[in-house]
Amino acid sequence: MGSTAIGLKSKDGVVLAVEKCVTSLLL
Repeated sequence: MGSTAIGLKSKDGVVLAVEKCVTSLLL
């Protein structure tokens, strides 16, 4: 039921997390 909402929220969250990890690795 709420899996779709969590998926949409996690989508943005994952993108932000990946960006943070990539930037931290580059720095």
